[in-house]
Amino acid sequence: DIFNREYLPLLAAVEMYSEHLLGAAVVRRARENGLSIPEATSIATRKGEGITGVANGRAVFIGNRRLAAELTGRLPNDMEQRAAEWEARGSTVTFFGWHGKVRGLLAFGDEIKPDASRLVQEFKHRSLEVILVSGDAVATTAAVASQIGVDTYIAEATPAHKAELVAQLQQGGQRVA
Repeated sequence: DIFNREYLPLLAAVEMYSEHLLGAAVVRRARENGLSIPEATSIATRKGEGITGVANGRAVFIGNRRLAAELTGRLPNDMEQRAAEWEARGSTVTFFGWHGKVRGLLAFGDEIKPDASRLVQEFKHRSLEVILVSGDAVATTAAVASQIGVDTYIAEATPAHKAELVAQLQQGGQRVA
């Protein structure tokens, strides 16, 4: 199919330079499929958004809504709708494309640890406040929070925002784990 033959090698070429777990998953998938991954140049990591680079002469991007909208101007309605459906089920969605156009999207599922819900309930029983802070979209974060019993969540948080939140809580005299 066109995704494995053409798209996945381009995405893997750029994601080889990513530190993100989702980037590693893309590279792993390309290798498992025995695909030839081209060289990439002009790599730019956008913390909390995604990554860009040039592979096979294409200015490739892969990342969240914010990055895709910034680089393309507007997300196609059909892709936005599909992304919303996947996020409502708890999947992390990334958009990808090149030359200023969104070409597709990927959904990544994360297995919730079997004892996560029990642990959240144990924390609550001990009168500890549990806040889920995630870089994922609001719908994805809300779905995961609901599944594990967390009432308070913050979505679309960049790494800097997460660090600020921890610092604010600590400055307010709270212990953060």
